[in-house]
This record gives sequence, C-alpha cells and structure tokens, in this order.
Amino acid sequence: MKPILFFIALLLSVSSFAQVGRGSLQDERQQIRRGFISGQLTAPEMLRLNQQARCIQAKTQAFRTNDGRISMRERAILRRDHRRLDRQIALQRFDRQRRF
Repeated sequence: MKPILFFIALLLSVSSFAQVGRGSLQDERQQIRRGFISGQLTAPEMLRLNQQARCIQAKTQAFRTNDGRISMRERAILRRDHRRLDRQIALQRFDRQRRF
C-alpha cells in the first residue's frame, strides 16, 4: 500500500512541476497582466504581447493536432518562441514607458 501511495504522490508532483515549469504560457500571461496593472506596460504593449502569447498557444495546439504529439523539432520551436516572448515581456516592462 505504501509503495502505491508513494508512486501516486511522485506522479502528481512531477506532473504539477511540468505544468508550472519556467516559461509556461500561464506564467507569461500573468507577467503581462502584472505589468499592465502596475503601469509598466502600456495598452498597445499589452495587446501586442497577448497576441504573441495567443500565437504560441495556437502553434502548440496545431502541433498537437498534427499527429497527437509534439516532436523534438516542434518542441525546440516552441521553446524558442517562449524565450522570445519572455525577452519581449522583460524589455517592454522595463523600458521606462509608463501607462500613467
């Protein structure tokens, strides 16, 4: 009984870690939202960054529907897009343009 519970707990912790990992789209959207609320992002910047996040989400969905899984090449493309979006968020948040 104990090994089964340990195995289930291990699976749950690994799956939750994978979903919340660095660079997840949810984290990036939260950064965009926080930047807009704090005034670090202007409305056009926020709209542009949200559009990029939607594009990454659509690309991920398209890769998954192609053959049911994401290949190594597709994973590299998505990783590159996430890094680019992270960089853009950081640049736009700290470019000294203020909403108010």
